[in-house]
Amino acid sequence: MSTILATTITTLSRVMRPKTMPNSHYQQCQQKCNSACSVIRAMRHQETTSYKASHYLDWANVTQHDRKEMCQWGFSIVDACCLDHNLAVVAITYFDRFLSCRGVRVVEVCLASQREFQLAFITCLVISLKGREGMKISPDFVAETLCEQMYHPEEVIEMEIEVLRTLQWKLNGPTPQDFIQCFIELLSSSDDETARKFS
Repeated sequence: MSTILATTITTLSRVMRPKTMPNSHYQQCQQKCNSACSVIRAMRHQETTSYKASHYLDWANVTQHDRKEMCQWGFSIVDACCLDHNLAVVAITYFDRFLSCRGVRVVEVCLASQREFQLAFITCLVISLKGREGMKISPDFVAETLCEQMYHPEEVIEMEIEVLRTLQWKLNGPTPQDFIQCFIELLSSSDDETARKFS
């Protein structure tokens, strides 16, 4: 990733300064570029350390299709509530990180049982809605409405505690959208003429 960033900076530095660009404008663009690249490096470091996820489906009884269905369900819930799609993305990152924690009993149960796998995802979505949107969501509402009485409220509470404990309350890691935003900032650091070269 660091090689890609270095190449990006070098390339943008070359194309960002047409002959007509004033020196002060060029320096400003260069500062924005360096700032965005620093943020990307920091997020990559987070992804490979505290917020690391692995390919947990390699050793699970659940499948890629099961995961895809849960992700789609998460997006349909935030759409139905007219909320930002990023809330579903955050839930997916919690879910993937949680299920990447090998050796944790509750994780092993979730990877062995589709029922518990679904409960883990629902819980991650609830944590995302609470933490990022400040919503108050009762376990009764989750159990009776979101889950259509597939789970008891006590199960929802217990799973929420297990997810938060396993993630060690680390809930502010980077998402794919955060990286995309930084790449957009890199591109928008250039002037209109240069931006057209990338389109």
